[in-house]
Amino acid sequence: MLLKKLGLATTALVALGYVAVVPSAGAAAPIYGQVNLAVGGTWQDQEDGLGNSLDDEFAGMAGGARVAVPYSSDVRIEVGVAGDSTFANEDDSDNYAGGFGANLHINWHDASEGTLGIFGAVGRSTSVDDESTPFFAAGFSGQYFCDQWTFFGQLGYIDSSDDPDFLHNAGFARAGAAYYATTRLKLSADLAYADGEQDSNDGDADLFAWGAAAEYWFGVSVPASVFVEYRGLNSETNADVASGEGLTSHTVSLGVRFHFNGADQADSDRQFNAELPNFSRWIHEGGKSID
Repeated sequence: MLLKKLGLATTALVALGYVAVVPSAGAAAPIYGQVNLAVGGTWQDQEDGLGNSLDDEFAGMAGGARVAVPYSSDVRIEVGVAGDSTFANEDDSDNYAGGFGANLHINWHDASEGTLGIFGAVGRSTSVDDESTPFFAAGFSGQYFCDQWTFFGQLGYIDSSDDPDFLHNAGFARAGAAYYATTRLKLSADLAYADGEQDSNDGDADLFAWGAAAEYWFGVSVPASVFVEYRGLNSETNADVASGEGLTSHTVSLGVRFHFNGADQADSDRQFNAELPNFSRWIHEGGKSID
């Protein structure tokens, strides 16, 4: 079981780690890459709609990698993978066990203005009892660069199949900002909302997610950064007879990120569109976790 959990979280690091450092043959601009690994803990409170609550806490780990490849002077193609795994309480079979996903972005990119593009993502989300579902997401994503600030927005659609207990047929909106206090220090925050369906009767399900992070870049000689990140989530559904079921979770992570071909923190980040949210966790904690 432990090897399975470790494999799920680190597969993302193997998939693109080597590709990111291979020079681009004949490309007008270099290939940019990022690889990250993090560990952390989650504290959650689940409400069953009858006035009862269940508190839980567990550790987890996550990993990911992404590459930005220049297609032309102002068009970029991004490919990314990400995975996470938790050591959740196995006595609660509906707890989130982990997920894995891959995504593709096609962006217009201007180093002085920002980015604008479309994205698609696919993956799988799994419960502690090994029940799982595939999912897909698609939408629009953009960024605006303003001196030391980067503002971003995302608008899209998420759906899952195989098990209606997971969040499905959901639209979402997400916005955030990053402030580069120095060439090495980045502060960021974001807020998201998703509205979809849950359970076989397609009851309403709402999800709010928010986060904040601080990241410190060591320098060009050591192209790596360390970060601390907080993620919060609140979901509610009226799918069952006991309406008002919900879950609130708080996750704190500490990680390291390796940068390839970036001059500093802002330069590395701005080669990419904004990172996508953890869809596998969204569709689980927005549905299966509170079923």
